[in-house]
Amino acid sequence: MSGDLGYSGPESLDRRVTTPYREHTSIRGESVKVEREGEKPRSFALKHAPELRGLLSGFSAMLSGDAASLRKTFDVEMSGNDDAWTLKLTPTDTKARRRLQRIEVNGHQSDPRCFSMTTADGASSVLLLGANAAEPVATDVTLVALQRRCGA
Repeated sequence: MSGDLGYSGPESLDRRVTTPYREHTSIRGESVKVEREGEKPRSFALKHAPELRGLLSGFSAMLSGDAASLRKTFDVEMSGNDDAWTLKLTPTDTKARRRLQRIEVNGHQSDPRCFSMTTADGASSVLLLGANAAEPVATDVTLVALQRRCGA
């Protein structure tokens, strides 16, 4: 899957998928709207999608440097060194863990390189960040290849 993620503050996130289908998911406060090409738009409350709440709260806490907020929502595990580090976030809420297994952020020095999310059923998505996102991605890229690119 290819696309981009836009973060506009603690209550606003946009995810655009461009391939293999076109979809725009937007979070505004407690509302989620999903628009997929060829389908009728859907809207629902954020409480029905704990994986999206986890993504939003994790992004917000990390980008603002708010470790206390991050620890309210996730068990936090840090490993590695300045050259290659990994931050693993596991939801503390039992209901959220039924949908979201973990979020992982991989980085180098002070730069995050990748933001990965694994759902409870084992599905994964990887968001390339910064300079890592500037390099083209092959259309037939595998999860293992993306994880290698992230330094995982």
